[in-house]
Amino acid sequence: MILVAICVCCELLCLQSSSGADPFPVAGNASRYTAKVKSGKNTYVGYPVVHNELQTVLLRRNGRIKMFKPSQVDDFQRVSNSFSPKTARQLRVELQKEFGSKYEVSLTRHYVVVHPPGAYQRWALPFEQFYIRFRQWFTARGIRLEQPEFPMVAIVLLDRSEYNRFTSRYTSFSFATDGYFSSESNRMITYDKTGGRKRAAASASFETMTTVIHEAVHQTGHNVGIHSRFFPQPQWFKEGLATLFEAPGINNPSAHPRPKHRIEPQSLSAAARFLDQHDQPGVVELLVRSDAMFNADARSAYGVSWALTSYLFESFPRQYVQYVRLLNEDPVTSSLNPSNRLKIFTETFGATDRIEGGLRSYVAR
Repeated sequence: MILVAICVCCELLCLQSSSGADPFPVAGNASRYTAKVKSGKNTYVGYPVVHNELQTVLLRRNGRIKMFKPSQVDDFQRVSNSFSPKTARQLRVELQKEFGSKYEVSLTRHYVVVHPPGAYQRWALPFEQFYIRFRQWFTARGIRLEQPEFPMVAIVLLDRSEYNRFTSRYTSFSFATDGYFSSESNRMITYDKTGGRKRAAASASFETMTTVIHEAVHQTGHNVGIHSRFFPQPQWFKEGLATLFEAPGINNPSAHPRPKHRIEPQSLSAAARFLDQHDQPGVVELLVRSDAMFNADARSAYGVSWALTSYLFESFPRQYVQYVRLLNEDPVTSSLNPSNRLKIFTETFGATDRIEGGLRSYVAR
């Protein structure tokens, strides 16, 4: 799975200057304003989430985030006392111009979807249906979700070569992935694996393409308050949740009601293999304290993250709701250093060695 799904996150590293000057705070729409930032030959308009002598972070009307170093800001002006995102119809016009006549741009209630011609039922509509199920799944577990502020942009390119050409302009991993979500652009990008061949359509539908589901979880989570687009969160938390929804019994339980449908087989195998090879306690604490495991052994890290997320949801559903709330309540102190990451976890779920014992039994079952 690690070879086909990547989340690229934009995270603010400083919210206060060393001199103690306060940045403009993240605020609700009522107190937001619009600023114009000139940088070289370009001008950008949006809401300044952060603006101080260390950095400026602009939330643009199309939902994109633009970050500037002080040396990159030539002029900063407040131009309006309010801030309003672009509408879905406005984004549709922009995206149609960007991607041209080879693509259609369709609107659903929460998405603007760029897709191959005539494929609305196959690509645009399923995103909206997934979003509804995503909300229902969390609401049933007591997690209140925000409404997306911006229309979510999903891009389904014609084929692999088109995907490679597109992503190579923005990323360095285009040939190792089948899709990705960028919190900086707020776009999810994938491609039609069938290349438009109708005979193969059934085997590559939205629900069976785990990369699409995985990245749709990232995108939705970052737009409804599960994850922050501006602050770092533990990687096991983000990737574990996205991998959890790859199982059909999670992302569409009414169609896949049996308990075995809630299991993601490849992740289970990866977790079982890793836990068997590392039979001494400490795996959960390692995963909770830092993201180092993802750099050392990504496949195992994704597997154990899935297993831990599945175990916590099954065994500690109320505590998981509390954990989500705490991560987003004070994102700076809860996420930026290992001791605080461990503290918020143990205060919510209990000691990591006890959780690990339950996790190992859960995986073995």
